[in-house]
Amino acid sequence: MTSPSDYDRIGFKVSEILPFLERCGVTLPLGDGGSVPETAPHVSDEPNAPEWVKPFIPRRKISLIQAAAFLAGVDLDAPVYLSDDEQAELGRWRETLEDAIDTGEIEATTWSTDRSREQLLSHAAVRSWCKRYGYDWPIPEADPQPATSAEALAEISRLLAENERLKVELAEHKSGELMADHPYWPEELGDCMSIWRAAAQRWKPNDGKTPKTVVEEVIDELHPGIEDAKKKRYSAVCNWDKDRNRKARTRE
Repeated sequence: MTSPSDYDRIGFKVSEILPFLERCGVTLPLGDGGSVPETAPHVSDEPNAPEWVKPFIPRRKISLIQAAAFLAGVDLDAPVYLSDDEQAELGRWRETLEDAIDTGEIEATTWSTDRSREQLLSHAAVRSWCKRYGYDWPIPEADPQPATSAEALAEISRLLAENERLKVELAEHKSGELMADHPYWPEELGDCMSIWRAAAQRWKPNDGKTPKTVVEEVIDELHPGIEDAKKKRYSAVCNWDKDRNRKARTRE
C-alpha cells in the first residue's frame, strides 16, 4: 500500500502536486482504495479567507504548534499523514517561534509538560512579529487596517474629527456639571447663570462684539420684554469684561 508521503520521494509535496495534477485531469491512485487522499488546505492569495481559517480569525490566543503549522502551511486536522518535508518545516517554525517567545518578541503563556500544545501565543503579537520580518500570516484580521496610504489618511482624519467632537461633548458635560442649576438659587441668580452660559458659548474674541453686547443680545432672546432696570442688573452681573477704561480709550 502506498502511503501519502511516498509521493514526496520524487521531489513534490503532496499538498501541492496532487491538486495540480487533478486540475490537469490526472488522478493518482492510492493503494486498493483507488482514490486521491485529501490534502491539507492550501492558503490562497484570494481576499476571502478559506473556510478552514475562519474559526481562528476571532481568537486572541493560538497554541504554539498551531501557529507553527500556519506558518509551515500544513493543516494539523487534515485526515492525512504529514510528509517528512512537512514535519521538518513544522519543526523549523516551531523552533523559530520558541526563540521569539524566549527573547520577548512574542507574548505567550506559561506551560507545564507539552510546550507545543500548552503554551498559548498572543494572536496579535504573532501577527505583528510576522509583519516585522515579512512572513505571511494566513489568518486575516477581524478588523483589517487600511491597505493604502490614502485609506490610512482618511481613517486618521475621521479619528481626529471624532476626537474633537468628543472633546467638545466632554467640555460641555463638565461645564454643565460645574454650573448646574441649584434648587435653592434665587430666581434672578438662576436667570443670570442661564444668560452667562449662553453668552459665554456664543461670544468669539474676533467677531467685533464685546461680551456686554453678546450678553444683552442673549437677555433679549431669553427674556423678551424685560424691564430696562432688570436688564441692566442682569447685564452688569453677566458681563465678564470688567475693563472700566474701554470707553475712555474708545473716545480717544
